[in-house]
Amino acid sequence: MSYLVEPQNTDVLAQILLQLDPNQHDAVTLMHGIAHSQTALSTAVTGLLKRELQTFRDNNVLTNIVSQTSAQNMTLGADMNAATETLVELSKARLDQINEQIKDDI
Repeated sequence: MSYLVEPQNTDVLAQILLQLDPNQHDAVTLMHGIAHSQTALSTAVTGLLKRELQTFRDNNVLTNIVSQTSAQNMTLGADMNAATETLVELSKARLDQINEQIKDDI
């Protein structure tokens, strides 16, 4: 089993190697340091990827909210436009009625 695959086992591996050959202390210490550095690097990269994924999710949620709000605003704008057109038509019809009454009175 490689200490690169399972860095948590490096302490045990280091103890075994030191018992087998105490002269290899520097190599074992170096290997131990490399394993801990790799673990720290993996943890940092994992944390960075988690933050990036969360940022992506947050941006996706915000994009969905903006899209929904825009769609609602467009619908409201269309409804207001239709209401304005109806009001103009009713106003024209009323003005025509008033003009007819004025003509009848004259």
